[in-house]
Amino acid sequence: MTTVILDTNCHVGGIARAGSYLWVCDSNTTTLRAYKFSDIEKDKNKAYHSVTKKKARSVSVTPSYICYCKDNKYIYEGKWEESKTADTKICYYSRAGSKITKKGTITIKGIGQIQGISIRGGTMLLTGSYGKSNKSYIYRFKYKEGKTTYKKSEAQVYTMPNMLEACYISPTRTYCLFESAAKVYLDYNKDIMPMDHYVAIDNGSLGFKVN
Repeated sequence: MTTVILDTNCHVGGIARAGSYLWVCDSNTTTLRAYKFSDIEKDKNKAYHSVTKKKARSVSVTPSYICYCKDNKYIYEGKWEESKTADTKICYYSRAGSKITKKGTITIKGIGQIQGISIRGGTMLLTGSYGKSNKSYIYRFKYKEGKTTYKKSEAQVYTMPNMLEACYISPTRTYCLFESAAKVYLDYNKDIMPMDHYVAIDNGSLGFKVN
């Protein structure tokens, strides 16, 4: 494993690989930062190494999480909303190398505190959590191209342990990241190690299969 050091002291809310670039959320400056994946891999045998961005692209909402959908080749990014019942805006973009063009906006009605997103094979998963000891949730929607509004009542909701952040849909499993590395949690109780585990869940257990 290699630790990659970015060329900025930013708040990294999420990452997604799209083609030859790794896109990184920078929620301090409302931008997505594009890094060449080959630059990240070239020193993969070292314990750590630094990389420099190729481009920084301004986006419509503060990027707290991100995903790349292989089906339509769009990048999706959304803003964290502190209220659990807030409406959430997710914007999506086409891409050409390190250039992105906004294509539209999706509104998730009545679901805030979203930490992660993944879209694949007609399914959209959103993960939600807030606080060190509160339960987390996976919201599963049937994804339809061009649909702009999704209501909480349309979602299948799965209750999860606390500290669920990102998710990723693979052909057979969904990978969920549980983490609590934020400085505020370390300061809260220095005897508690930060959580940093992936959990693989069969897609069938979440009620879907990749088409």
